[in-house]
Amino acid sequence: MRGCGTLPVLSVGLLWIAGCAGHVPAPCGYPQEVMFVGEADSLGLDAFRLLPAAGQAQRHEAAARWRAQAGRARRATEAWQALATAAGLAPDDAPTWLALAELERELGDRASARNSLDRAAAAIDLAPLAGMRLRLARARAWLHRDLAEWSWGLAWTDSALALLPADGESQLLKGLLLGQRGEESRALAVAGEIERSDPLASDWIWVRGVAALGAEVLPDALHWLGGNTRNSLRRSPDILHRADYWNDLALVCERLERWFEAARAYESSVKSLPLREPVCLRRADLPAREDDAEGPRLPVWLAFDRFRVAGSWRAYAVEATRRFEAATDSSSRAFWSDAAVGALGICIRTGQVPSASRAARGRVYAQLGAYGLAEADLVRALAEFRQQGRPDAATLYWLGFLKVKGEKSGEALPLLREAADIDPGRAPVWSSLGYALVMTGDLVAARVALDRALALDPRQTAAWYNRGLLHFNSGRWEDAVLDLSRAVELAPDNVEVGNLLRRSVLQVQKTRHEAPGP
Repeated sequence: MRGCGTLPVLSVGLLWIAGCAGHVPAPCGYPQEVMFVGEADSLGLDAFRLLPAAGQAQRHEAAARWRAQAGRARRATEAWQALATAAGLAPDDAPTWLALAELERELGDRASARNSLDRAAAAIDLAPLAGMRLRLARARAWLHRDLAEWSWGLAWTDSALALLPADGESQLLKGLLLGQRGEESRALAVAGEIERSDPLASDWIWVRGVAALGAEVLPDALHWLGGNTRNSLRRSPDILHRADYWNDLALVCERLERWFEAARAYESSVKSLPLREPVCLRRADLPAREDDAEGPRLPVWLAFDRFRVAGSWRAYAVEATRRFEAATDSSSRAFWSDAAVGALGICIRTGQVPSASRAARGRVYAQLGAYGLAEADLVRALAEFRQQGRPDAATLYWLGFLKVKGEKSGEALPLLREAADIDPGRAPVWSSLGYALVMTGDLVAARVALDRALALDPRQTAAWYNRGLLHFNSGRWEDAVLDLSRAVELAPDNVEVGNLLRRSVLQVQKTRHEAPGP
């Protein structure tokens, strides 16, 4: 290597090269503390193709050394470092990109894995290699299955089977994806084909279990995936992706609320991963239900304290939503909003408390300002809650909040009133209700609602602002100044609050100036 310098992004904007050869990377830092080493003038694929043949050969030799180092690495992070550097040096090498994508998937960084697969596809288009298109199609299908994107996964499985119709792994994938998409009869047909082609294999049992899961016949799914008569499935060498099998069994147990068995299956899932030791994994036992901190907890294994490697998607979604709402910097907020939306979407598509998951996703969208997406999720979640006979105060509040933001205070009032009736201890509900009442002209009721909000939580910036607005609209300028001053103390950067405070101060000064003398 000729020195150290900054390399352009290798994956999806989260990997940097910084430091010199020989620097020992921090084993669990991400992204800033994981140091990547490479050529100062590393190039993308298009620029790489413009190099003379000798320059390309030199880079291929350097990349080969890094690939060899990846094979010897003790830590998964060291292997990741080496593969990312090799891919940056020789971006036309499809096998390196595929190996990098597989490792990124194992570490839970599925966004980077998707990007690496795109880079592999570009390299394959440039120089087709035997078997690479099949390997790429299967890798894409597994990744889409991770994300519960059944139709996309099936499309890539069909591409793999078009390349090699007798490919056993692709047949397994097709059966699993059909089953989870709810096409039970087609999935069972695939299971039958797998059993007939190799009666001693056990992949067909896995497909049958997933078909029962997709059909919402959970006891049958548990029988096929976890019954005592099927212990051979757990040990069988025919299962190419044993960690995925254990995850499916854990999901069935979780949906049946068999918490202990779900945790055991998730533990088996993480043990089945081919990750190198020691690896950057932290186990966290997290609440399985957002509104029940004292209830059941399920394990989640996090890489770099952010990516879900294994464990309950629902518990991870609850944690990601919590971290998003607690984030104090834009970088953390951006990461955890994406993580929460993605995990909640997976929960919805896999039937993990879909109404609550949809409501939580709508709440995240609302806080991101994606009001159209938020309203679609919240309206549907509320309808589902009503069908279940348990309208949810938080969902009512957020729908009311969206109506207020859309200047539809009249439509917000019944939603917010119902939310206050269900959960009278929720300060933001009273604050938004007070605002809606101000905007519809019921100032007496508005004052009661806003007083209630501030009694419950005097840190409610919105309530101080809304009550200040009420005073302003009623001509009580000095009261408006007092309330808006408190709002400014809590939110000094809020332009809207500051503007209304200045207008109130001017009105006070004007009133005093115009008052008759003694």
